[in-house]
Amino acid sequence: MSSSKPHKGKERSSNHALKHRKSAKRYLKGSNVTTSEGLPGAQKLKAALRQAKRLLAKENLAADLRVATERRLKSLEDDLAKAEQAKVERTMATRYHKVKFF
Repeated sequence: MSSSKPHKGKERSSNHALKHRKSAKRYLKGSNVTTSEGLPGAQKLKAALRQAKRLLAKENLAADLRVATERRLKSLEDDLAKAEQAKVERTMATRYHKVKFF
């Protein structure tokens, strides 16, 4: 009476566990939310800016690390401006798409 095929319930259960494990890894890694230009979202950039500013606020920071962090800070500020501009452009595009097609 026993067949060589595994029980469907067990197969489904193992697939579910595998899927859950993959999503947990993805969650722990941190999501890379990017805009169409390949930049991270504004909230991710703001968090990175805060982290860089906190690092620069430390008094006994190595000179090479300070220079690298200042460069990163300027780059993040530029990326944030681009991300905010892209967000405004998306909002306008959606608004005028509605006017044109609805």
